[in-house]
Amino acid sequence: MIQDNLERHKLKPYDPVTGEGAVGIRERIFIEDAPYQYIWLPVQMLEEPLVKLFLKTKSIKQSLIDMGYKPSRDKYEDVWIMFCELRYKYDFEYWAITCAKIQDKLSGIRINFKLNGGQRIILESLEKQRINDQPIRSINLKTRQIGGSTF
Repeated sequence: MIQDNLERHKLKPYDPVTGEGAVGIRERIFIEDAPYQYIWLPVQMLEEPLVKLFLKTKSIKQSLIDMGYKPSRDKYEDVWIMFCELRYKYDFEYWAITCAKIQDKLSGIRINFKLNGGQRIILESLEKQRINDQPIRSINLKTRQIGGSTF
């Protein structure tokens, strides 16, 4: 039992910004000149035209050229913002860490909302319903200790 418990508690890589270890089925893509080169995206997002272009070119600069733009810092930032806003629709954990703020219990400081293990379990249940085109339903009873209320 002790060994099983140790295995269960081993830390797996988790980074909601890159998507590594995040909830759902994901595929790792490479974008050479992105703020972070390797990104684990939800597989449903791979059908989006902008993502398909990134998969083909593996570069934001080359994607701009393929779209008929002269690469510039402003255009680069515009395309990256478009990509991030598109990702918000598919990736709740990414949205939470980049857009949502919560108040830390201990320090009282407003921090980025990084889901904990219990919140990720709740999210996994909700994501399965969303992906299967089911109504998203959840009854949240007494999950304050794992952050259910915050989630």
